[in-house]
Amino acid sequence: MKKLNSLVAQCKKIAMVDCRGAEERAVSVIRGSIIIPGVELVSVAQKKKYTLADAIDAVDFTAAAGCDFVLAISSAGAESGAAAALLSKKIGAPAHNLCGGIIAWFNAGGEVVDVEGRSVEAVHPGSKRCIGFVKPRKNTFKFGKK
Repeated sequence: MKKLNSLVAQCKKIAMVDCRGAEERAVSVIRGSIIIPGVELVSVAQKKKYTLADAIDAVDFTAAAGCDFVLAISSAGAESGAAAALLSKKIGAPAHNLCGGIIAWFNAGGEVVDVEGRSVEAVHPGSKRCIGFVKPRKNTFKFGKK
């Protein structure tokens, strides 16, 4: 987050690429993020043929043209770490992972918005085991009962 804040202070153009699944993005996103639709993480045992690489290949990244910095975002940073390497190859420029993901963004006071673009106080942690990483900031996200 310190490097990102430094880049923002220098007025650098930053392209943020959201690598989270639709369920997570339905809660909140970082305003202006490029969305990679169709990203749903699956285990190797499920043998899905549509991979993260396929999802990235299907996206038009012209919005990232001329950016000084490309940032891949996931819930806690694990998935976007893998995506950063694929993004770099796709766009032909360095791409980096937001360590700590959208949770770190939220915890640092970063704005998140709903699908209508309204500022919200909620972030999906990606999984129940990561809910403890979200610092109290009036996070209104709640897991539904199954």
